[in-house]
Amino acid sequence: MELREEIEASKADTQIAAIKERNDLKIANVTAELSAAFDAEDYDSAKQLAHHLQYLHRVAQTIHNWEPGKPVIISH
Repeated sequence: MELREEIEASKADTQIAAIKERNDLKIANVTAELSAAFDAEDYDSAKQLAHHLQYLHRVAQTIHNWEPGKPVIISH
């Protein structure tokens, strides 16, 4: 299931908390990968990772603004 669908299907704070925990872990992992890409001067990978990190931060904002029954919009 896509993150947007998962957030939209959530009916309780506990479900959102689990999604937030997974997303926070993804942010930490991508941040570490991004740092490694810059250290290795692999700028193509760094660019892709930066875009992915931006998406994950938009997901985090969506999670923060989540309310049951409201539509979920994540910009790409």
